[in-house]
Amino acid sequence: MEFSNEIKDKISIDACSLDFLTAEIHKINLLKIDTEGAEIMTLRSGPETLKKTQTVLVGLFNPYTTSRFNYEAKEAAQYLLDIGFINSFRISANNGLVLSKLKISEETFTSPDYYLFSRQDISHLEDFID
Repeated sequence: MEFSNEIKDKISIDACSLDFLTAEIHKINLLKIDTEGAEIMTLRSGPETLKKTQTVLVGLFNPYTTSRFNYEAKEAAQYLLDIGFINSFRISANNGLVLSKLKISEETFTSPDYYLFSRQDISHLEDFID
């Protein structure tokens, strides 16, 4: 089966903001987001959620999926850095699990990797960082 960004049939679904979903939660250690290209909208729907979140794991955003929503994956990554997530890493699973420091200016977001953004100093993970 070949994937395509072409829209054949449109359906409407009810949706709510990330802030609405987490209104009763006071602290979030890890928030995983994998919304098939809608990551920037998901993140922007939760400014209060992100304030109480220590680490965000963003799944598989790449130019193919983000083009559906007319933005570049780099914009979502930069948004997290701009609001105070000080550490960023790429998690690759091609040859075992590899954690590498994200260099946003060099990142193309073209691989099926995950991205980790943290407010905490996670230098204790240095043994795992490529």
